[in-house]
Amino acid sequence: MIILQFDGSLRPPRDQTGFTYSPKIIGGSILDGSDKLASCSASIISSHDGNDNEKLIALCGRYIPNEISMTSADKYDGLLLGLDWLVNELSSDQSTINIYELMEKLIIRGDCKAVIDQINTKSIPRKMESKYNLAVEKINSIKELYSIYYQRNNDVSLSDASGVLSVCLEHVPRENNTLCDAICKIVINHKQSEIVASILNLIELGEEDYSKNNVEDSTNKKHIKKKRKKHIMPSKSEYFQQAFDNIYNNPQLCHSSRLALSCKLAKVSIQYKDTAILDGLSNFFMNMSRRLNKFYYAEDNYDNDMIRDTLRRASILCKKLSIHLNDNTQLEEDSKACNDVVDSIFQFCVGSKSSDISDEKDMDPAILNAYTYIYLIS
Repeated sequence: MIILQFDGSLRPPRDQTGFTYSPKIIGGSILDGSDKLASCSASIISSHDGNDNEKLIALCGRYIPNEISMTSADKYDGLLLGLDWLVNELSSDQSTINIYELMEKLIIRGDCKAVIDQINTKSIPRKMESKYNLAVEKINSIKELYSIYYQRNNDVSLSDASGVLSVCLEHVPRENNTLCDAICKIVINHKQSEIVASILNLIELGEEDYSKNNVEDSTNKKHIKKKRKKHIMPSKSEYFQQAFDNIYNNPQLCHSSRLALSCKLAKVSIQYKDTAILDGLSNFFMNMSRRLNKFYYAEDNYDNDMIRDTLRRASILCKKLSIHLNDNTQLEEDSKACNDVVDSIFQFCVGSKSSDISDEKDMDPAILNAYTYIYLIS
């Protein structure tokens, strides 16, 4: 028999130990669920009796663009992912696995009772009607393909072969669906890594952009000094501005990555004297310091106070540099101090989880993978 097991996940960004989820820290209120990350997965297993001698045939997983009020959509997507794989394998002439010989019976298992009951016609799909209809259509396609195979190999009529394949849907507890759940976690972690990588890429493009256009007219500097003495100039690179906007506003970016990326951006902004970004980062660090207790938990209040003071110092130094660098004033000591402060914030973000993963070999690979995306920025 063939066992199709599926799962779906709709969860907030995963953060490292100590950091907690709070969607209202940056920007405005997030009410439509767009801050959560969705994924789905399916596993295809062959078995003699449904329990023993199981053999994994295929694993599937993918990221799902989040929609408002997804409810059970992610679970249905996991089911559809597994059904798609079976339909493609049964229809293919180049498959290396003879699914027909293994499929005397098809068992579909999931930990979402709503989806199982809907496919079993025990409840009405309502909001999920389109996905329900698609799932039923694919199950019928599998039955039809198997009927054609059975007819050819047993010399019976197609009508006698129809309905030969038994399809059974079973609800299983979540603890019995750990493989698919782990795949969902890996997919979401990979998506978070992509978000971090895209912002790092913007910062790198900003550095290249500035290096290519590092020629300024001295008369223009005097004009800026006279006319805009009390105003912040626009960012010197649209890429730096895009990176800052993503750090500040992207609700799918976890807070440890958000802080670490802001440190990366602060260092290049000091290097290239981008006063607009430094001014924005000053407000960002101050905002984070004021709301620290909402997104970071420390057992020792002293640690929290120390982190808060460091964020405030970063804010003050960024503001000071944004004002005086705008007047073309050289502030080497303040630049060095600001670099040192953001370095300490960065190390706090990427290094404070060491106590929880000190012995990585003893950890579940799926759990360990939940930490890996943060290393991408170090």
